[in-house]
Amino acid sequence: MHQDIEDFIKQCGNSAEIKRGLAVKQDLEGKERVQIADILCVHPAFVSKWRLIYDEFGVNGLYSTHQGGAPRSFLTKEQRKQTLTHIGLHIIFGPKDLQLYLEKAFDVRFKSMQSYYQLLHEAGMSWHKSQKTNPRRDKAKILEKRQELKKKFKHRRQSIKERKTIVLFQDECHLKHGDAEGYVWGKKGERVSVPMMNERHRQTFYGALDLVSKEFHLKQYDWANMVNTVDYLQWLMDKYPLAKHIIIVWDGASFHKGELVKQFLQKVNGRLKESKWKLQCLLFAPNAPEQNPVEDCWLQAKNFVRRHILETKTFKDVVKCFNQAFQELDFNFGKLSWYY
Repeated sequence: MHQDIEDFIKQCGNSAEIKRGLAVKQDLEGKERVQIADILCVHPAFVSKWRLIYDEFGVNGLYSTHQGGAPRSFLTKEQRKQTLTHIGLHIIFGPKDLQLYLEKAFDVRFKSMQSYYQLLHEAGMSWHKSQKTNPRRDKAKILEKRQELKKKFKHRRQSIKERKTIVLFQDECHLKHGDAEGYVWGKKGERVSVPMMNERHRQTFYGALDLVSKEFHLKQYDWANMVNTVDYLQWLMDKYPLAKHIIIVWDGASFHKGELVKQFLQKVNGRLKESKWKLQCLLFAPNAPEQNPVEDCWLQAKNFVRRHILETKTFKDVVKCFNQAFQELDFNFGKLSWYY
């Protein structure tokens, strides 16, 4: 029974044709179209379409070269409606997803990518830059930590105001040559090229933002590790020789909590009570770098470099421009009010 379909499946060498043949064969055998679609990873409409073509043209209609079997480059009104509904069920759905769906569901393939973009736009989709997020991020803990830090600083408010207590937000940045890439004004229709000899170059910076003065303390290192972290902490202390207390607020990086750092803090604070410590390190909540105002400083400085892209011919120029940003920019962020 239906030997023509059996022969077609055996002799054809095109995977798309084989899938059509299998869809028709199983439909002729009385299987549910939803089940067939699930087995072949297609849409039920795909099964319906090729069964109709088979009934009209026989196995000849299943060949890709047949006029009745070639993929169409348009959708019917009903198919368009179904497609828009399907797109609307997804939060993220791009041109490749749409292309795959149309070929599976209706065997439709547009000649121009613009047709896919128009459909996505019609369904309410638009181009977004994706943002990183950490699945372990706990919003409740972030707010709790913010209030905890604010409370600690409130107790020392007078001391902070008189500059007896210094509060510094700290972080590290790894500047790369590629960070200089950005948008520039140029003539319409002409590509703006900027020479970049080696995008693998990188420079590590340690930075700290003063909560009250908004002064930024920037220092270059070859890498972020415990040795350099201890050196940077000592460098910060030397910046504030008259301060009774220096509070560093940073993330939970391993080189912030290592043995060398613990030994340094013990050496600095000795056997003093916590309230009398010369240097104290507090942590932000985990998995939420946006809490740290220094992250915004890094972003502003990188944007500064991008605006001067035509002046940065070498990575040395990029580093110089990055340093210059911290001389010219104002880092008085509203985010600082979260803590003071």
